[in-house]
Order: sequence, then C-alpha cells, then structure tokens
Amino acid sequence: MIHAAVNDYIEIVKLLIAAGASLDLDDVQTTALMFATFYDRSEIASLLIAAGASLDSKDENNGKTALMFAASDGHTEIVKLLIAAGASMDLTDEKNQKTALSYARDRGHGEIVDLLVANGAN
Repeated sequence: MIHAAVNDYIEIVKLLIAAGASLDLDDVQTTALMFATFYDRSEIASLLIAAGASLDSKDENNGKTALMFAASDGHTEIVKLLIAAGASMDLTDEKNQKTALSYARDRGHGEIVDLLVANGAN
C-alpha cells in the first residue's frame, strides 16, 4: 500500500482497498496516508481516507500527523480532505511541539493558515 501511495498507483490502491489490505500498516511508523500526503497524492489520500485510514497517527521520527505533513508542505487540497474527514487540528508533534497551523505559518502557507483557522484550529 505504501509503495502504491508513494508512486501514485491509483488503480493498485483501489485494488488493495477492495481486497481488504490494511490501511494503517506502517513502515517505520509512517502510514500510507502520510506518504500520500507527503508526496501530494490527493486522489490516493482521498481513497485512503474514504476507506477508513487512521487520520491522526503520528510518524516515529518526529511525531507528525498527515495533516502536519500537508500543512508544512503546502498541500492545500489534502489539508481540505483531512479537515473534512475530521483530522485533529490541534495535535502537536513530538519533536517541536508544533501543530499543523504552526507548520503552515512557519512555512508561509497563508491559504492553509486561513483554512485551518476558519475550521477552528488554535
């Protein structure tokens, strides 16, 4: 699932979901949703979210969530998907104690800052 998410193999992700593959198996505590988010694979992120992937899992390296990756890297469409799906906006990472809002602000992603604030992020 992770390899398919990273490489934007949409049809393979669909087949794996249909076959009942685990959505939250991880590679060093980084889920397929996190990889899809990091690589800006919005269609794959949408498929994983719709299939029930865990929204608020944290990666092992920094304790970042998919929303933090999306906000940090300026992936607005994925931020919208995660917010709509109910991702927690006020979790902090383990390394820097930063939220998705902090990452977006620090990286100059004003549209994402506005989006997060408009949806209740502190």
